[in-house]
Amino acid sequence: MIAGLIAGNLQKLESIKLRDSLIIIITSIVFALIHAPSLPLMMYVLVMEIVFLLVYFKYHNLWAPGLFHGWVSGLFLYYVLERDLWKELWVVF
Repeated sequence: MIAGLIAGNLQKLESIKLRDSLIIIITSIVFALIHAPSLPLMMYVLVMEIVFLLVYFKYHNLWAPGLFHGWVSGLFLYYVLERDLWKELWVVF
């Protein structure tokens, strides 16, 4: 949702007119850097953010990318990064 908000606002700026492709690249890189220092996670976020923003710019709908994000990202964290977020959650409590 935040990426859609940032990219959507960059798209609506009238003082600086940026191409959609540049907005997608800038937003995706920023979100990848937020997920540092895990390089696999950063690369995943970069690619997925590009896909999510392409869908968002075409349909202006966040439901499908949001659901896809939760489903695919959960599988990525569990199977690729070998992190069980449910176990991590219960450690806090």
